[in-house]
Parts: sequence; C-alpha cells; structure tokens
Amino acid sequence: MTENTNNKIEFTPARREAIDRAAKKHGAMINKFFLGSIKKHDIAQDLSQIFWVQVYSTFREQDFFEKGFLLNKARQVLSNYLRYCGVRAFVEFNSESKALESAPAVNPYLDDVEAERKYWEEEAPEVDLTETERRIFWLRVRHSTPFPELAEQFQTPVSTIQDRYNRIVAKIREACNKERNG
Repeated sequence: MTENTNNKIEFTPARREAIDRAAKKHGAMINKFFLGSIKKHDIAQDLSQIFWVQVYSTFREQDFFEKGFLLNKARQVLSNYLRYCGVRAFVEFNSESKALESAPAVNPYLDDVEAERKYWEEEAPEVDLTETERRIFWLRVRHSTPFPELAEQFQTPVSTIQDRYNRIVAKIREACNKERNG
C-alpha cells in the first residue's frame, strides 16, 4: 500500500485481490450483521462500504480473513455510526410504563455462555489459552468491553489486561497462521 501526492491510497494488485477474496468469503456475514442491526438497507450498505475501506486501510493482508477481527471491526463501525447519530439506546420506553418494573434482569455476559463455548470449540479449538485468557478475549471482542471495565472485573491493572489481550491476539494469530500454512 502506498500513498501518492494527493494522499489517496493506491490499491496494489495483491492487496486488491486479498480484499476481494475476503469480501467474497465474509461479505454476506458482514452485510447480515449491519442489516440486522440497522434495518435500513441503504444505511447498512453504506456501513458495509465504510467497513471494507477501513479494513483495507488498517488491517494487514493476512487479517482480512480473520472472522473475529472482522466482526470486531464491524461492531466498531456500527458503534461509531450510532454514536454519530446520537443513538443512546436501541429501545425507547414510555416513562409511565410499568414494563421495566416487571422485566427480569438480563445479563448479556451470562446469556451467551453457549455461544462462547461453541466459538472456542468450532472456530479456535487449536488455540492454547487459559479460561481467563479466553474470557478476556471474548468480552473484548464479542461485547467490546473497554479495558478499564475488564481490569475491574478481573481485578488487575488496565495495563496488565492490555498486555494479556495483545498476547492473546498474538497466540490466536499464530494458531491461524499455522492452520493456514499447514
């Protein structure tokens, strides 16, 4: 990837081919994610385009095919869009409604234990991580949990959580490269 004098990114042929292959492999999943989240087809298409441009300009070529990284980036794009639009919640409540009082408390972190188990069994069984490392990665990628919140939950300094997360990502990347290269 190079920059010309107009500060525009030039698509190198190898990089263009890699992003095309990634879009063919994961494009439908990304489009479904945005359409399922936004429900407006034109906005979902725009977000998908923004997503692929950001992936192209920020990811290394080998990361174009990492499903977890792509979904995390899609969540970031969606979050930025919603923040830009001033959306503070997906559900509006009538202030006089009693529905909130009778609704059971839901903990999204506990509700997806089965999804987390399936992810580690199906998507990354060969990655050698401790339960704590798996949990840190899952909460950070799946729920976009900020590092300070993870540090509080695991009762460790933020810098330690960040270091662990970076080592976890390196282990996952290494395992994926081993699997890809045979």
